Amino acid sequence: MIKKRLKYSIAVCLTAAAVFIPQLAARADAGDIINWKKGNKNNQVSISMNMPKDKDINGDMTAFEIGLSLDVQEGGSIKEAGFAFDSGITGVSDITIHDYVFNEEDSVMSLFVAGNDVAVVKPEQELRVGMLTVQADQDVVVSVKKIEVVADGELFTLAQEGDQKSSYIVSGSEKNPDDENKPDDGNKPDDGNNPDDGNKPSGGNTPDDDNKPGGDDSSNGGGGSGGSGNSSSRSRSGMPSGSGYIEPQANATETAGTWEQQGTTWKFKLSSGSYAADCWIFVKGEWYHINKDGNMDTGWYQQGSWYYLGTSGAMKKGWLELSGIWYHLDGTNGKMSTGWLWDGGTWYYLLPSGAMGIDWQMINEKWYYLNPVRPTPVLIKDEATGAMTQTTAGQRPYGSMYQSEKTPDGHDVDENGAMK
Repeated sequence: MIKKRLKYSIAVCLTAAAVFIPQLAARADAGDIINWKKGNKNNQVSISMNMPKDKDINGDMTAFEIGLSLDVQEGGSIKEAGFAFDSGITGVSDITIHDYVFNEEDSVMSLFVAGNDVAVVKPEQELRVGMLTVQADQDVVVSVKKIEVVADGELFTLAQEGDQKSSYIVSGSEKNPDDENKPDDGNKPDDGNNPDDGNKPSGGNTPDDDNKPGGDDSSNGGGGSGGSGNSSSRSRSGMPSGSGYIEPQANATETAGTWEQQGTTWKFKLSSGSYAADCWIFVKGEWYHINKDGNMDTGWYQQGSWYYLGTSGAMKKGWLELSGIWYHLDGTNGKMSTGWLWDGGTWYYLLPSGAMGIDWQMINEKWYYLNPVRPTPVLIKDEATGAMTQTTAGQRPYGSMYQSEKTPDGHDVDENGAMK
């Protein structure tokens, strides 16, 4: 099962980084490398690392692996564990690998980062690695099992299990009894907020600035920092383009006006001279939501259905990964999908929370098996350029339904996916 993904180790990272692994690895002092910080939710922890300056390590550190033990008391279990890498890693084009593996049998998560002849971590400089999210039936103790880095073709072991005593306790549930905005009924999707992502786009006010609304925005996870979360009972289908729209729709006309940054927020000044408020606007092919105070929203927003607005404010469409959890947003109107979804020649099931279902799921009194194993990235060489690239071609898609076959645990399912 997931255990097979452990073949994707730091050795693969080294291959991608075009360095050589010696037979005898050097050993360095572990020091106090990993730092923990409470995440936005009780079941999240932000992880950073501060590499010690070591006389035995020379040259740039071009790859590293962190092994984390996720432990619960006897009788407890971890239902899901995911990791979202920080934008300081995913946003660097020369960092060619940033991936994680969770081995359910050993409850170990391995984080892999490798660069293409670039230092991915520097001595005595903090590197924000990312956010760990867990779902469990009790608290989870997270501790360091292994830290290895690569410099000048040598593999250095900085920490092994037992070397570093520091650990962090993460709640198995996101629920915070003091936060009434965290629902109990499962109707709100996980927001996957990253405290390192601001509430606004950064940058100046120039119309061509990519950091203003309408600029480039990441499509995979770690996304925005929370919208208004307010619902609406509006029933009209749209409004003239000069004053905004009630909801996203096909064949919309461009909303005339200009973006303005006021303090820490973005506003949209309509061609009429007034500012858009409590409406959707369609600008340069992207949808944005402006709240009742006239400020651009980011993160999850509910208006009957749920929508997700990226850090640039642009509404997301299609598949979206947040903190290791996949969601699907309608390709036309951006509404979060729930229930059965046919995509790419296979069936997926989206839970009421919007999260993609995996493993065995009972749906309408029948059991269905949805692939719980993430595809393993495999390195291949591009014969034309000689460059190493990753691919998961030919592997079963994560979350896809089994049909007319036997599941890994030995059960037969029919042509509709239901267990016989």
